[in-house]
Amino acid sequence: MSPGYRPHTVIFDFEKAEEQALQTALPFATIHGCFFQFKQALWRKIQELGWGKAEIEGLHNYLKMFVALTFVDTANVPAFFNQLAQRFLEIFGNGDSEGPHVAFINYMERNWIGKDFMPHDFRCQCGTVKI
Repeated sequence: MSPGYRPHTVIFDFEKAEEQALQTALPFATIHGCFFQFKQALWRKIQELGWGKAEIEGLHNYLKMFVALTFVDTANVPAFFNQLAQRFLEIFGNGDSEGPHVAFINYMERNWIGKDFMPHDFRCQCGTVKI
């Protein structure tokens, strides 16, 4: 990056330390998360939860809806997430309060939706910036 260069928009991979460094170094830049990295993080969690291929195929459309939250206006993300999570658990949770479906919702809430994490602009961008 050239000395004095001040980008208007920066895309990062959702590392908290990276986000804080960018906010400090580029206080006037709009910071977005990378859509690809977000999808990869969700996919890793899905694999970690141990769902089989057939189960993932059954959940596929709902899992895509969680990914699509990145295209919702940031102010509306918590409400859309709550509706989607409730429906997801009604359909797939089987009343199990500790199963993988609940673990996935808890992961989403803790890591992506919660007040402590959600970037100012949760919406992801496609593409990368080389620094």
